[in-house]
Amino acid sequence: FKNIALTSHLMEPALDAGPLISEIIFSSDEYKTLGELRNEMGALMPIIAVDSVISILSDTAQPIKQKPSGQQYYFIHHRLREIISIILPIRNKALNQKNSLNRRNHLKAFKLLISDIQNNR
Repeated sequence: FKNIALTSHLMEPALDAGPLISEIIFSSDEYKTLGELRNEMGALMPIIAVDSVISILSDTAQPIKQKPSGQQYYFIHHRLREIISIILPIRNKALNQKNSLNRRNHLKAFKLLISDIQNNR
C-alpha cells in the first residue's frame, strides 16, 4: 500500500457510499512502523470529525461523490503485518513530505478555526 486516506462522509444505506466531506491522505512511506501510522491516524480522527461537523453546520461543506472503486475493508493477517514491519522502515527512507505537510496544514487551519471561534464568543 502506498497511500491511505482518513475520510469523513455523509451516511447512505450502502457501506462507505455517501459523499466525502473531508479527507486526509497518509503516505505509508512516512512511517517506520504500522503502529506509528495507526497512532497518527487515530490522533487525527477526532479532528477530521469536528472539522466536518463545523463545515456542515457553517454551510461550507462541499461533499464530493465517492468513486466506487478502490475501497477495501479487511483485517491485516499476522504474516502481512510481519512483511509490512520490514517494508515500512525501508520505504520510510525515501520519505515523501507532501502528505505530511498537508496534515500539518490541516492541523494549523483547525487550530486557527478554534482560535477564531474562541475569540468571537
